[in-house]
Amino acid sequence: ALVLARTHDRESLPLLVQALDDPDDQTRIYVLWALGTLGDPQARATIEKALTDPDPGLRKTAAFALGEVGDRAAVPKLTEMLDDAVADVRWNAALALARLGSNAGVPVLETMIDRKLLAQIPDITREQQEEAMISALQALAVVGGPEEAPALDRVAADDPSLKVRQAAIDARKALADRRTGA
Repeated sequence: ALVLARTHDRESLPLLVQALDDPDDQTRIYVLWALGTLGDPQARATIEKALTDPDPGLRKTAAFALGEVGDRAAVPKLTEMLDDAVADVRWNAALALARLGSNAGVPVLETMIDRKLLAQIPDITREQQEEAMISALQALAVVGGPEEAPALDRVAADDPSLKVRQAAIDARKALADRRTGA
C-alpha cells in the first residue's frame, strides 16, 4: 500500500480498495493512508465508510485521508467526526476540514492549542502535544478568523516550546496577511 501510494498511480485504486477487506487493521490503516495520498476523488466514498469503523485508528486515518483527497464533498461526513469520542479522530477531522477550506473544525482546533487540555489526554507525550499544537496552529492560519488572534498571541508568548511559539507567530502573521489581502 505504501509503495503504491508513493507511485501516485491512480490505476492502483482498485487494488487498494480491495485491500481494505484485509482482516489486519494495520494493513487497512496503510491502505487508507495510501488512498488519501493518491488524491483520487473516486476514493472518497470508500474512505468515508471507514469513518464508522469501531477501531479509532482506522477512523482517524480515514479522516486524515479525506483531507488529502481534497474532495469538498467529504465536509459533511468530516463535520460529523468532530463529535467522536476519541480525541485523535476529532483532531484529524478538524485538520482535514481545514485542508478542505472549511472552518467547521475551528472549535476543535482551538482545543488543540490549549496545552492544559492536551495534558489531560491519557498517554500523550510532550512531543505529541507539540505536534498536535503545531498542526492546529497551521490549520488556524488557514481557516481561523480574527477572533483567534488573542489565543495565538497567548501561545506565541507563553508556550514553553520554541517550535510551538514560532508556529503561533507564523499563524498570527498568516491571519493578519489574510485580513489585509497581503
